[in-house]
Amino acid sequence: MMRRLFAPFCLIVLFAVPLRLSAAQEDKQKLPADTPAAAYPYQYSGFDYKVAWKASSLSDGIWISGTMKNSRNLYITAVDLTLFLKGADGRYRSRITVLPTPQFTVTNEPVEFSLMLKNEQLKPGDVFEFVIHYKAEGGSGRAVEWRTTFAADANSGMVIDEIRKKPEP
Repeated sequence: MMRRLFAPFCLIVLFAVPLRLSAAQEDKQKLPADTPAAAYPYQYSGFDYKVAWKASSLSDGIWISGTMKNSRNLYITAVDLTLFLKGADGRYRSRITVLPTPQFTVTNEPVEFSLMLKNEQLKPGDVFEFVIHYKAEGGSGRAVEWRTTFAADANSGMVIDEIRKKPEP
């Protein structure tokens, strides 16, 4: 008798706990509609994402913080953001990848990010290359892998290059 009750109990716990965590995360992530992008001086508006950020030079590196907003898709999951720092000579000096949270966003939902390029300082001619890799579903019923890539002057934030990539197989 106990075995028969154990399996349904496990299923209830398995599904109830994630639902409770999801609701708590949703409440925590709600931000005033006018706050995210307005707080950041540099902005990029892409196909699936609107990105806003700022960079600060600290004694131990470069601190980049910002927000990304899913601007088009029904939902986006499995997001990773990679930032490359390229010098004026065209050589890559640093790279970091972060997994912004929450990993599941719906249309117009912002996601905050922050990262640190350790032991680096901003120099004239430096370029940030942003690579946002994610799975998106826009209404077809299945998620497709996408990548949004753009480059911006690291000092002025001016977007200088944009590469649109087709979905990966």
